[in-house]
Amino acid sequence: MTEDEAKKKWCPMVRALQVQGGGLGTTAFAAVNERGRCIASACMMWRWRLPQLKYKPTGEIYHGPLIIAKEAKKDWEELPRQGYCGLAGRIESAQPTTLLPDVPT
Repeated sequence: MTEDEAKKKWCPMVRALQVQGGGLGTTAFAAVNERGRCIASACMMWRWRLPQLKYKPTGEIYHGPLIIAKEAKKDWEELPRQGYCGLAGRIESAQPTTLLPDVPT
């Protein structure tokens, strides 16, 4: 997801102190509370996904850094940078490995 999308999500790690019956207790903010939202790349757990490039002639999307000949760059579109909450671990291993198509140079 993009950082803007993430910033609309509730963060399960946010905690706040509030007075309950004269003492202090820890409670999670409700999802509607703006202070309980994800802070995306400002968080130590945020992980960036591999870069995504779209090959315009076929519409295929490729994950990972690519070296593209200068003459062929017009055929490629860089998609918006995306990331995810790293709280549950790494997900890159689930990405399919894709070989580049033959690109005329």
